[in-house]
Amino acid sequence: MADSMPSATISPATRNTLTAIHSGAIGEIMQLMSGLFSNIEDSLFELAFSESSDIQKRHIGELMKDLRFGKENLTKSFATRLQECTPAWWGGKVPNHELIEQRMLAQNMAGKCHAHFNHLLADIAQRAQDALPGKVDSNKVPLQPEELCYHFLVACRSVNFEKYSLDVISDLFARFVLDRLGSVYGAINVALKEAGFKLTDQTDDLSATA
Repeated sequence: MADSMPSATISPATRNTLTAIHSGAIGEIMQLMSGLFSNIEDSLFELAFSESSDIQKRHIGELMKDLRFGKENLTKSFATRLQECTPAWWGGKVPNHELIEQRMLAQNMAGKCHAHFNHLLADIAQRAQDALPGKVDSNKVPLQPEELCYHFLVACRSVNFEKYSLDVISDLFARFVLDRLGSVYGAINVALKEAGFKLTDQTDDLSATA
């Protein structure tokens, strides 16, 4: 797993708030995953129809079969991994057996998405910084795109996809999950704001007038 947020001693109330926000965000992400699997067969049929190669069509057929049998394990593994990284908000201990290949693939998958949602992620980092001592990097925010890609790719190992199948399912994950994260990050921002965590410039303004 990538580096977590700055380690800090925080109040039980703040920890409970961050845990609740994290759990709520996971719920929204898993709804996006449900949307992915609701649309996946139609997407794969479209892809098979557009392919001229019988070999590629056969690969797509194998992917459909793999997903029918492996979807539940993949989904459960993904959700569990997201839940396990809750302590990353306050620099707590998280599972740290890093898989280099999956990390490199995740970086490539997430680049465009992270750039697209950079402003929202920066706001989340600033509000988290108001709750925790030390600077918070938007690249270290739990549930940021690279972390989601990494956990998804690791969860895919439970299905043992072939390379072609993994490429296809990764593209669909980007389409149905990554591209739709705006509402998730927006909700995290709103929840942090409602919990009283301010943006850096707002914190600085309050300090100046104190």
